[in-house]
Amino acid sequence: MNNLPIGFYVDNLYCFPVGPSGSQRFCYLPTTPRIEVLGNEVKARILNSDDAAVLALQIVWEADTDTIEKAKSEIKNRYPELSFINLSLADFRGVTATLNINKNDKVIYSIGPINTSGPDMFRAAFQDTLKSAEKEAVLNAFNTGESGVITIVYDGYLKLNEIADAEFDGDLATEIKALAPREVEEKGKGFFSKKHKILTPSPSLQECKDAVGKAIENKSLIIQHKDSANVSKKAKDTVIQEIINDISQCVFTKIEEVGKNSQYISSYCCRIKKTKAESVKFNLKKSYDLVGTISESRGRDIIEK
Repeated sequence: MNNLPIGFYVDNLYCFPVGPSGSQRFCYLPTTPRIEVLGNEVKARILNSDDAAVLALQIVWEADTDTIEKAKSEIKNRYPELSFINLSLADFRGVTATLNINKNDKVIYSIGPINTSGPDMFRAAFQDTLKSAEKEAVLNAFNTGESGVITIVYDGYLKLNEIADAEFDGDLATEIKALAPREVEEKGKGFFSKKHKILTPSPSLQECKDAVGKAIENKSLIIQHKDSANVSKKAKDTVIQEIINDISQCVFTKIEEVGKNSQYISSYCCRIKKTKAESVKFNLKKSYDLVGTISESRGRDIIEK
């Protein structure tokens, strides 16, 4: 697979968290389609004649119950803080399947793309008449079990609703006191002039932003994150900047209100929460070998004359 959400493999499943951090929701995608087998019947047939061969294949792409349970156990091991795990099949959309016949690592014949049955099994049923090179390649593959000759390409996309979620909940007294205007002594211009007190100017909003940004960088002010796993850096940066702007405005406004007395503030608590939602699209396309999913003896049984 390519362009996958952030996640991990458990056997033939790819699992990934969905929603904000701690949401307890996970999804999975099967990773290996196979020729469908119902009971002892392999859903594949080749009706062979001297002139041509009719190929009929039914492919499914699903996860078995045991692997899903194993995935749940692995998620619990990776996220021990979660009291409950909700694992479901990912909403894989617009799924098509293409059957390729290959020779010397090159596609010589294709069937499809065709639409699959949807998220139950993503079943795809192929039927076509093969001649010359493609017929020879398919017959040889099922007779010998040669891999790489018959491949299935699944193509579709995922759309995930991601969120950048950040919160500041802290005390701004230190930053306010550091920026507060103060009375300082200034010496007169003449030689015998007396010193007199003047009030330093209040900080500008930009100076407050610079001070707050430095405090966050030094971790004296902490922004907590509960971002979903696949949210973009742009969305994260946006909410962080919005919080910095609001914190800076709080500091600036408080100093404007109390002036030089702001240097005596012992506590000034502030709580700011920002979120930004976005839709993230993942285009998924992967080729899989089909002959390798059945035994060589069953491959021979598929061929009828």
